[in-house]
Amino acid sequence: MILPSFYLLTIKPKIKITAKDLIKGLLTTNPQKRLTAEQALQHPWVAGGDASTADILGVVAAGLLKLNAKGKFKAAVKTIQATIHMKNLLGGEHSEAATSEEPAASS
Repeated sequence: MILPSFYLLTIKPKIKITAKDLIKGLLTTNPQKRLTAEQALQHPWVAGGDASTADILGVVAAGLLKLNAKGKFKAAVKTIQATIHMKNLLGGEHSEAATSEEPAASS
């Protein structure tokens, strides 16, 4: 799964613009616009030694967990929507079947 590149642009610690640019280029969903391995190796952040030594693991991990939680919530909402839709579809058929199978009232 390719994560949306806008996510990395919202990370709060001081991440260099060149690092964000590299990640954005690598996570581009369009294969024609995505950086190739050769382009990534020639990127200024990799080739130019522009990388920071700041520890951002905790912030990135927290951000990924938040992104995962959003995905799970969206999946749950879609599941509920599909269930309601199926209930409505089956409910219409079920009520027609129930009325045709009801025994005739005896007088």
